[in-house]
Amino acid sequence: MIKFRQPFIKSSTIRDKSADKATRVDGYLETVVFRTRSIMRRPRLAQIMLTAAALLASTSSLEAKELVGNVSDDLSQEMGFPLYSQGPQNLNPKAVVVAIHGATLHGRSFTDLSKELSQRGYMVIAGDMRGFGAWYHGPPRGEYSKHVLYKWSEADLRRLLSKVREIYPEKPIFLMGESVGANMAVRLLAGDPYCAEGAILSSPAVKQRLFFGPTVVKQFLTIMVKPSAQLSVEPFIKSRISESEKITQERLNDPLARNKLNVGELFKTRWFNKESIERAPQFPRKTPVLVLEGTEDKLFDAKDVHQLMADLPSQDKELLWLEGKGHINLETKYLDPFVVNLIGSWLDKKTSAVLSAQSGGDGPALQAKVPVTSRSD
Repeated sequence: MIKFRQPFIKSSTIRDKSADKATRVDGYLETVVFRTRSIMRRPRLAQIMLTAAALLASTSSLEAKELVGNVSDDLSQEMGFPLYSQGPQNLNPKAVVVAIHGATLHGRSFTDLSKELSQRGYMVIAGDMRGFGAWYHGPPRGEYSKHVLYKWSEADLRRLLSKVREIYPEKPIFLMGESVGANMAVRLLAGDPYCAEGAILSSPAVKQRLFFGPTVVKQFLTIMVKPSAQLSVEPFIKSRISESEKITQERLNDPLARNKLNVGELFKTRWFNKESIERAPQFPRKTPVLVLEGTEDKLFDAKDVHQLMADLPSQDKELLWLEGKGHINLETKYLDPFVVNLIGSWLDKKTSAVLSAQSGGDGPALQAKVPVTSRSD
């Protein structure tokens, strides 16, 4: 029987290191905000700032229903951040799927997809990244609780994955992310090839489209007057988030989503996406990955996904184009049965391969999972 590797670094150490890094990053971004006027005098940086408002690429459910928790309450308290879970009634899942939401969204965005996957025997666990969901709309959880902190969220997810491995030591773990969440999944596996047995990347945020118009000009003027102003992303949601009017309205009416961010948070998202995609060549060669991309994605250029596929060194990678689909395909109650079946079938196939290898069957051999004592960021 294959034994899964234990976490290569203690949870407390991860949290401390991440906190130090995030604090430094926040300090730098604070300086960026106060220097906005001087930045605007530089054409290229001004263009980036003007188009940053169009970066936010995600959606969520109109009815923000909490996932039925099998382990979420206790686990959330132990992990220290909001978690929601849904799984089979017998609490003995075939595998565990850790879902990662996109920018402006929250863990509950996966409610309906989680129901579908739980009926197929999977446990789905989703959390809120810092600065979103319950972090932002709920009661304060500390000095930085309402700040967008991707590095801290990365540390949260690493601790979560280690805990899930402890709770389900013989169950495969899969990452599933959409938009910025897909980029986070790439980053997690690039940093630790043993944290999951596979990944599903939906609408990865590879290269943002550039948008110009009255809204962008208005936001430019707003930044000039008040650099720390919260910028509305609703105009971009209305025109860019989805090919479906139902999904667009669902997103606009979601009380747990964020419809405003300041320029510093927009920059953070841009830089985080760029850094994460640049780590694609470090993705583990023996980890399977499924990439889903809508042909009508208006937020990110779909053709750039080809470059991501070329950069991913996985020996088991698959790109599936969703004809006529936009950016949001997983974080909605208006799920396409075809997409749900694609994900379920892929999970069934990869789960069977892992469990077969564990039991000494005819499944593909997995790479030896040996402890890692150090890492480079």
